[in-house]
Amino acid sequence: MFGGFFAGKSVKDRAAIDKISYMALSLLVVFVVFFVLSSKEKPDPETNCFKKIDRKIAIVLDKTDYIPQQTQTEIAKRALRGVLENGKAGDLISVYEITQDSLHDLMPVFSMCLPKMGKDSNELIEKGEVLEKKFTEKFEKPLLDVLSKNTGQAQNSPIAEAIADINLSDAMRDAKQGRILLFSDLMQHSRNVSTYGCTDAKMPIAQFKKSRQGAVEPRPLFKNTYVELHVIPRLGITELEAKCRATFWNWFFGNMEASENAEIGLSPVDLPGAYGSAISTPPKSTTP
Repeated sequence: MFGGFFAGKSVKDRAAIDKISYMALSLLVVFVVFFVLSSKEKPDPETNCFKKIDRKIAIVLDKTDYIPQQTQTEIAKRALRGVLENGKAGDLISVYEITQDSLHDLMPVFSMCLPKMGKDSNELIEKGEVLEKKFTEKFEKPLLDVLSKNTGQAQNSPIAEAIADINLSDAMRDAKQGRILLFSDLMQHSRNVSTYGCTDAKMPIAQFKKSRQGAVEPRPLFKNTYVELHVIPRLGITELEAKCRATFWNWFFGNMEASENAEIGLSPVDLPGAYGSAISTPPKSTTP
């Protein structure tokens, strides 16, 4: 069929026809790629979230005591770095503040899915600089505003209860890969359980178990979740309290399960801050 079409054509004519054919094929390929990309599910314009969310990051800020400015600055930097290094476009990013009201009024102060950044752009359908500007204005700046806020002291620090509730909420539940970034002094204190004055971790562990009577699990089950503990330094914690605190939290986070290739584990790391009170200058001797 095509042999008859090309019969009698000059070499120049055949070359022109080949060129047109290649151009048409290239345009067809571009059209098909554009159609496939543009027909994919679009994220919600307000939250950047798709209908199904497989990966989730929860940033938990303990705001029940004063935080030194250098510590607060480092918290904001680490939290943002944790999102950028471990998150992918479409991941749900939630921020919670633990206050004395968290036992009955725990809600995220920030909840949005990670949008595409300029480096993730597909120039066929979107411009990198446009995505980067949107990322900065609509996601990074609001997130940093929340992370940089500081609050005063409170009578209670229901850290364990807050983490247990977050683990069961949409912020973390059913994730194929979850990550919790907890910024706290880890000194649990509520009407249910306290590590203040603790000399033996058996006591707060028993208190926590008792507070969860009737629950399916005696302690939280962390599925497909990696936990980072960023410890805020506090003055006045005794050696026994510190030992009790470490034992309690190792027990609390010790119930983990992984499916497929999910990363799980517990990683404690210190934050910068005040390590002691100022040493007063001794009075000058008046003895001649």
